[in-house]
Amino acid sequence: MPNASIPETTGPSFVRKSVGNITSFPQIHRERIKDVIDEARSTMEEAGVSLKDARFPFILHHERMKSAFRTGGLRLTHSEIYALLSLWAAERGEPDDYAWQVVGGALDLLRVRGEVVPEDVRSHVDRVYGSGDFLEFCRSRLASASERKKS
Repeated sequence: MPNASIPETTGPSFVRKSVGNITSFPQIHRERIKDVIDEARSTMEEAGVSLKDARFPFILHHERMKSAFRTGGLRLTHSEIYALLSLWAAERGEPDDYAWQVVGGALDLLRVRGEVVPEDVRSHVDRVYGSGDFLEFCRSRLASASERKKS
């Protein structure tokens, strides 16, 4: 059964048609995203933050985003968040932003903040995740899709 809280044009088929998925990113981008995440994990663990959770960072990020959208009355699935994240990153043209967005969301969900986060990780996360740009992008996309559906 389709998710009744999301207009039809913003459900999984709309998102898939609009975005595709990260496997459609060039191989170099996928490798760069993995490298950035591995680097962030390593830096955090060197600082004493254990990130052994197998859900780090993607599932944790998506859970955090589900929660953020729920407060706005939307119930997005992991695949919808993933697709919106892929579109957001593709439009930005910077694979590092994709990686830092998911790291930021994961750290936020884990409530890893402040002095515990090494400066080099914190600066990247603040630049991408802390700006709220991804949330605004998603809200804008979902609102325009909903408006197109109404007309």
